[in-house]
Amino acid sequence: IGSSLKSTFSRLKKHEKWGWIQAQKAPDEDILVYLTEIDGDEFQINGPLISRNDHGLTRKDETLITEMALINYFKPKEYNDKHVSREIKNSERVKEKLVDRGYTKVCVEVLLEGNIAKLGSMHVPVYGGHTIYHDIS
Repeated sequence: IGSSLKSTFSRLKKHEKWGWIQAQKAPDEDILVYLTEIDGDEFQINGPLISRNDHGLTRKDETLITEMALINYFKPKEYNDKHVSREIKNSERVKEKLVDRGYTKVCVEVLLEGNIAKLGSMHVPVYGGHTIYHDIS
């Protein structure tokens, strides 16, 4: 799980763990890389109506907070140990950008389609879509 704010392919090609990841695979295995784009929304429920509002985060903050939430949820210890053990509410970025603005939860929804669209980890062996909630209050 990683993020790129500019050239995703350049970052992937130069990634410091890419060689190590390739060395871990067996000869009869392939590596599948999911590239996703974040579509961030804040939803408020007011009675029977649901309204969409802009959360006011920069693309960088939105990307890094989403990355943090995914790492904490899937816990890919062998590839990325940032944010695996600590709660994301303890991140300075989350405190400054969300908690200080009155937010109480981070929700990341992973929507996948198709036969190869199955995402999971050793920690989360559910291979499919995921709705991830982090309490940050």
